[in-house]
Amino acid sequence: MTDNCTFKHIVQEILDKQELNKNIRVRLDDCLIEVQTNSGPLLEKLDHYFQPFSSQEKTAPDFIVKAVECPCVDTRLQLTLKEPEPGKEKIKEEYCHVGNGRVVRKTISGMVFYFNDRLNLALGPCSVNDNQVINFVNNRFIQWKLDQGCLLCHAAAVCKNGSGLILAGFSGMGKSTLALHLMNKDLTFISNDRLMVEKKGAELKMYGVAKLPRVNPGTILNNPSLTGILSIEEINQFQKIKSEDIWDLEQKYDVFIDQCFGPDKFNLTSNVKALVLLNWHHTDEPFKCKKIDLRQRQELLSAVMKSPGLFYLSVDPAEYLEPDREKYLDLFSHCHVYELSGGVNFYKAAQECYQILKE
Repeated sequence: MTDNCTFKHIVQEILDKQELNKNIRVRLDDCLIEVQTNSGPLLEKLDHYFQPFSSQEKTAPDFIVKAVECPCVDTRLQLTLKEPEPGKEKIKEEYCHVGNGRVVRKTISGMVFYFNDRLNLALGPCSVNDNQVINFVNNRFIQWKLDQGCLLCHAAAVCKNGSGLILAGFSGMGKSTLALHLMNKDLTFISNDRLMVEKKGAELKMYGVAKLPRVNPGTILNNPSLTGILSIEEINQFQKIKSEDIWDLEQKYDVFIDQCFGPDKFNLTSNVKALVLLNWHHTDEPFKCKKIDLRQRQELLSAVMKSPGLFYLSVDPAEYLEPDREKYLDLFSHCHVYELSGGVNFYKAAQECYQILKE
């Protein structure tokens, strides 16, 4: 048997042995996704995580994700290592194509994902790697929106009364931190790190991903709405660390939006008022916010463009999709674009961004 046939046989054997009798449904804009699993602990985690988007609809789902709790699977496939993104060193994934689908194996956890135009499988120790299952579910929604013609952006987003800001910046610029500062001004959270944007009529419309922000202690200590995430002991411990060092801590915490900012504060859709590009640094220079012409500042474009990656399956499974600069330039010509530069100042930035929404 070929490797491909062997893999399909392994998958079928696993599915035949497991009863996926636990399920949850989530409504992500116009996409209904059902997750089926054999794991009670995984279902409990997914139910808690996706609570704002939980659905009791009885209609046929657009995607069914089968998350099978089982030992790590030997795929018996010749997998190709995916090179890390620029600035990263760890190799986290390996992959190959099977039929009209793709297998992705996480090198650290051993989780295996297989997906094609009708089947979406997560195989392995799912309950201890629930974050990877969550990402897989969200990637099905990204697939759905990109297939509708949206462009994928590396950005956070917030809105007020249906008018939104896209917040993008190079790695470590603090787009999620700025979004959470803006939430203190009674805004609605749209997305943390991935955003799909399209032109609809005369407007731009954006669609967020149901992924909670993950923030470090520096972000938490500098935002009063977030301090409840930490215990008293943790607060005391982190307050002893120098302010310039606390932002470098790798310790991350999920921000449950409804718990920190109240109910109905996480919505996945909004019109776009402006794109805000963070291009600031930890210096003593004065903070600046100014409107720019993105065509004249194309060096900033890569801060918002995002390749769909391994979990997006194009019509041609062998095709690697690289972002098309001209498409992004054309898209963002339909909204105002601002650059935040000079020294990092989240307080002033939040004030400026709020004013942009009010104009």
